[in-house]
Amino acid sequence: MRIETSNPISSPSQVFYKRCTVDLATGATTFEDVPCGNLEDVLGGFGRSFQLLAKREIKEAYCPDNPLIVNTGLLTGSEIMTGMRTYFSAYSPLKHSDQGLPAAMWSAASGKFGNKLKWTGLDEIIFEKRADTPVYAVISEGASGPRLELKPAEHLLGLSTHEKIMTLYGEYPEAHFAAIGQAGENYREVFMGAVALSTENQLKTGDDKCRFAGRGGMGSLMGYKNLLALVAQGPDKRAKPSPEIAEINKEIVKGGGSARFQPISQGGNGGTWASYEVLQAFYAVP
Repeated sequence: MRIETSNPISSPSQVFYKRCTVDLATGATTFEDVPCGNLEDVLGGFGRSFQLLAKREIKEAYCPDNPLIVNTGLLTGSEIMTGMRTYFSAYSPLKHSDQGLPAAMWSAASGKFGNKLKWTGLDEIIFEKRADTPVYAVISEGASGPRLELKPAEHLLGLSTHEKIMTLYGEYPEAHFAAIGQAGENYREVFMGAVALSTENQLKTGDDKCRFAGRGGMGSLMGYKNLLALVAQGPDKRAKPSPEIAEINKEIVKGGGSARFQPISQGGNGGTWASYEVLQAFYAVP
């Protein structure tokens, strides 16, 4: 993002984010610096995406006019320890209104893909229409700014999310990845396909340890669009946190707002694992 004001709340139009619009039908890409219209635009993520989706009249999720919006939040890629989110937004094939119309939804996941995407200089991608054949997108940083290239993806067909990620990792060792699996590929029968995002642990060990954007069937929409994966390629750019940021990170970890996520042994509420004893009685925890 390019920030030309010290007060983005009162002057959001002086904050610009970099967007790439991709026509999957033709392969054409358009890059633009977009001025923010309000604070939600500045913050990014689904708050910005929903404003775009509200301008579309979509009666069927699997239609060329339903865009898939992939973007990051304001803190993604920064030294703030929780700034790792990637957001996927669209009209959902899974959720619908009482009138039967698809609902606008978002899904988010962590991992390092969002950081890598942000470090290419790109804040948002809008995938329009659908490709005739399977493709994947490679996002990288060029001399004059971010680049996006669509490449054939037939060799990825039928692979699981983990297999797709590891296959692409062999080709792009400096990258992180977002991929769909067999569920997304079979979008006609499966409306709940998720998007898997790669993690450092996964790429280092080869173990299947993805993060998932699992709400709303965004992976199935990617399957409809014949978009099997995204590759965000480039060197890491995270700097060492300043003393001020280090204090903020310390508050995130140990402050009262994070108590519900801390281990019970440390006085917290246990986070996700607090459900283990209850759910294990029903064998509901894998």
